Amino acid sequence: MTAGAEIHLCATCPQGNAIGTALRAAAPDLAETLRVFPCLGGCRRRSRLSIAAPGRWGWMFGDLTPDAVPDLLAFIRLWLADAEGLVHKHRRPTALRTAILGRMPPFGSGSRSGAPPDLQDHPIAVQHGEPR
Repeated sequence: MTAGAEIHLCATCPQGNAIGTALRAAAPDLAETLRVFPCLGGCRRRSRLSIAAPGRWGWMFGDLTPDAVPDLLAFIRLWLADAEGLVHKHRRPTALRTAILGRMPPFGSGSRSGAPPDLQDHPIAVQHGEPR
């Protein structure tokens, strides 16, 4: 595992503990990085999990079930394999595509430095209330 990498899991959500148990059983090497929190917010998309590490893009997932654990592990291994933590759409497990709530830039990356290559030269302007 990358130094400082953590997996954050919401334990308040109905399936949070089951997801944590399944993750620990399926990937003991990742178990030491799993951090369980009483709530990660965003309760409209229950059973939330995030991955983060210094200098890497972080990811947030929601609406997870224990059945998603193999796909989560596949995603985490792709994330770990990329130096910046980017997992492009064509490489993401299909079953997780609707569970991805977003990605967060590396801490301290500045406004556009560290942006994924597909966004570096194309800043996105969103008007308040505009659908994304």
